[in-house]
Amino acid sequence: MPTLRSEIFQESPYGPESGRGLLYFAYVFLVSLLFLALFGYWQFAERRDFLVDKFNTQTNQFLSRSDLLLELDKLLQRGVVLSNSAVSESLVTGFGEKARSGQAALFERRLREAQRLLARSELRNWRAPEVAELIDKLHRLLELYLTMDPISASVAISPASDSQIMLSLLQDLHRAHVATGRQIELIVYSVQELEHYFYRVNLFLLVLGLVPLAIVIFYATSTQSALVRTRRHLLQGRLVFNAIPEMAVVLDGSGRIVRANRGVMTLLDYAPSSLEGQLFSTLLPAQFLPHFADFFQAVLSGTDRGGMARELVLICRTGSEVPVEVSGSSVAISGRSYLVLTVRDLREQQYLQNQLRSSQRRFELAVAATRDGMWDWDLTKRRVFFSQSWRAMLGLSARELTNDDRAVLELVIPKEDLPSFRRKVRRFVRSDGMQFRFEHRLLHRDGRILTVICRASVERDSKGHIVRVVGTHSDITDIKRREQDAFAINRQLENLLQNQADQSGQSSPSGDTQFLSVLGHEIRTPMNGLLGMTDMLIKTPLNAEQRMMADIIHESSGNLLSVLDDLIDFGALHSNTLTLDWQRVDLVALIDDILARYCRQSGNQHIFFYPAKNLPAVVIGDPARMSQIFGKLIDNALKFSRASKPRGVVKIWLEAEDIEQVGNACNLRFRVWDNGIGIPAEIRRNLFKPFAQGESGRGRRFGGSGLGLAICERLVKLLDGDISIDSEMGRFTEARVSLPLQWVPGVQAANQRPVLLQITNESLRDSVEAILAHGGYDVTVAQGESCQWSRAAPEVLLVTDTVGQGSPTARLLLVPRPRGEQKGAVGNQVFTNPLLPSALLGGLAALKTQLVEGQ
Repeated sequence: MPTLRSEIFQESPYGPESGRGLLYFAYVFLVSLLFLALFGYWQFAERRDFLVDKFNTQTNQFLSRSDLLLELDKLLQRGVVLSNSAVSESLVTGFGEKARSGQAALFERRLREAQRLLARSELRNWRAPEVAELIDKLHRLLELYLTMDPISASVAISPASDSQIMLSLLQDLHRAHVATGRQIELIVYSVQELEHYFYRVNLFLLVLGLVPLAIVIFYATSTQSALVRTRRHLLQGRLVFNAIPEMAVVLDGSGRIVRANRGVMTLLDYAPSSLEGQLFSTLLPAQFLPHFADFFQAVLSGTDRGGMARELVLICRTGSEVPVEVSGSSVAISGRSYLVLTVRDLREQQYLQNQLRSSQRRFELAVAATRDGMWDWDLTKRRVFFSQSWRAMLGLSARELTNDDRAVLELVIPKEDLPSFRRKVRRFVRSDGMQFRFEHRLLHRDGRILTVICRASVERDSKGHIVRVVGTHSDITDIKRREQDAFAINRQLENLLQNQADQSGQSSPSGDTQFLSVLGHEIRTPMNGLLGMTDMLIKTPLNAEQRMMADIIHESSGNLLSVLDDLIDFGALHSNTLTLDWQRVDLVALIDDILARYCRQSGNQHIFFYPAKNLPAVVIGDPARMSQIFGKLIDNALKFSRASKPRGVVKIWLEAEDIEQVGNACNLRFRVWDNGIGIPAEIRRNLFKPFAQGESGRGRRFGGSGLGLAICERLVKLLDGDISIDSEMGRFTEARVSLPLQWVPGVQAANQRPVLLQITNESLRDSVEAILAHGGYDVTVAQGESCQWSRAAPEVLLVTDTVGQGSPTARLLLVPRPRGEQKGAVGNQVFTNPLLPSALLGGLAALKTQLVEGQ
């Protein structure tokens, strides 16, 4: 079991465990110093009180003795009292009351008062042996004079000598008294020394106690800072734990939830911290309890070292069940074992797995229904997987195929096709495309050759290299066979018609025309139904492949219907039974209708229309035949310029010459120019002959019956016009039609608002300018600073192909036509390729209306 070393859970380095011994020593030392200080203070107080009491007692005694000694000196007159006349009188008469005089009585009173003073306790209790002896001597001396009888005295008395003795005794008493004062001074000095000693000892103890006190303070501050840091880290850890993207739960050794992050609380719809202390097993259904118990014990004991995840079901607060995947690991924190569980919600995964299984099943059913063979080519391992339908298409069994790509290619692709097949694959690999489609051949097990369409999508790595290709093979052998049969029938029909044209003098034209009309009617009826249903199918939701097939059906049906129309028209022209329907013709609207046919199929080609400014708006003509002539010439221009590089370009001019104001006659000139492959001079001489084509045989690249230009030439002659074609190989082809018509006079309303053109494509700019000029607009082409003029003049209408130019309310934006888009314009956007004059003029009219209403 790993031990967690995270700072969030690690104890402070100065915590109770690491500094406990030092802390105990500091505590004991401080307590010892405290007791020592208290004991020293007690001893100091006792000694100081004793000395103070002694000082006070001796001081009081000293003061009392001082008073007594002063009074004694005053009474005995420092020994002079024995040498005065009263003493002499007493010595003669004695101290009897009868005999003494006043001075003798005073002398006696002094001596007795001195005896009384000497008997005072202050002097008697003077604890000095020499002092007691002095007092006793002085007392005897006084007693001697008081009790002395001069007559019977056996001792001779000498007042002068005794006076000196008394003085000496008094002086000795004073000296002893002064010595007692010195003792008091010693007591004061002893008290001062005691106090100094006490202060020094306490200072030493204080200094000595600072070390453990510093240790205690350092330990306390370190512990406090560690506690604060631990709390902060714990808070940070909780924030980090809650911010973990994945759901996590921490369990203790008994399986109780210690902490669950926000993800788990959200998943189970519990309030924060409401799961703490709850057994994790209470969140499990009964059938999952044994599995979780085994998993818990295995992870906690460390036997589950592989980190194997378990799929469980947790019960939400609302009672609903949530499938989850649980994995865990055990950690040790402060000697305790914990289990950290990570929880992953499996609801989305199960939903995606169900969707994947459903999609895979749907794909398998779709592949089985279409009978397409699917294959998966892993280029990193050089292995190929083939579906059962693919093997069945080629009559191969699983044992006959290997996963080696080279072996499969040599087995299923004809040897003569291998070089071209590999060239196509290499060409695509060198490109940056993601999808490809081409036709090639496969070899069936029984030796038959199958024509298939290969459709595939690739997967590229970060460097753009292809690492995987997944695709399908669709067997189109029967379709190709039917195309060949239809081509053969078409060629036979063309040959038959050619023979009939060559033998026109031997057969009845009216009978041929009637035959072609009946045949065309019988074929046109189902073809029109096919075209109508295809149009409706294209308008329904289709995927890309279905839309491609529907477009092919629609285009092929239209081409076949065009061939039938050519046959019928050629027959009518050949029999001279075709009549013209003269009526008013709007020339620009006529070209607009023709261009609208190519909205879906123009592809990467550019079509530009340039009407002349003096072109009459309306002429008298046959709109159906004029549309047929112009349409066939535009069809040829598009067909032969489709492979031009970088793109095919078709330009259409419609002009009027020799306009007569009297008689209203004019010469209408129609020109179509393309940058296609061109027409050789030897072929141009036979272009207007029936069934004449630039290429012949089975390998020709361009379809058609060869009747289009022949019909145009005969229709133009029927309209009394001329047609010619000029071409240069590899550069261009230009068809010219001139028709003498009558124009219808009319007043064309001039548009008041000017129009500014800011178009980067020169050909498109010239086309827009020509259409607007013919429509009566005052057109200005923006060059340089003209763009600033358009911003400063809001009444000007701007036509541009640059996004962001002009005001959005007065701007018409020209954009390339989206694939399959049939409309001419949407809102303020007009589509090009081809640009429909009606869409351009209608968009400007709508802009003018918006500006007028806005003003």
